[in-house]
Amino acid sequence: MANDFFKYIKDYNNFISKLASNLYNELRYNKLQVVLIPAPEPKHYNHCIRVATNHNPAWYSDFYYSFQYNPERKEVLRTLKDISENKTNATCYFEVMKDLIVEFLLHGYDVGTHNEPESKEFKELHEILF
Repeated sequence: MANDFFKYIKDYNNFISKLASNLYNELRYNKLQVVLIPAPEPKHYNHCIRVATNHNPAWYSDFYYSFQYNPERKEVLRTLKDISENKTNATCYFEVMKDLIVEFLLHGYDVGTHNEPESKEFKELHEILF
């Protein structure tokens, strides 16, 4: 029975670390990029407008705006990397990010191009352990 319990914990943590790794890569390679283009209806000489050519992941934008201050992207990336490697760190984001990953696994989340469904296997483990 004890061996089953430790296996459940290991499997549970593997789900978390795998999603943290995916979120890390998604955040690392998807950064808000804005360029200037000529205005479609210029009001003056050299009139340009800003257009986003790439966006942050939707989950990161939600996470970012949920704080009263702006989390540094590099700290969020470091936190995700640590979670993916089953490490801990002292940033204020660690527990919040880990809780967010558990929420994503339990309820699904918006990837941007589609919605990622909840993990039924993770839900079962969560019910067993909690």
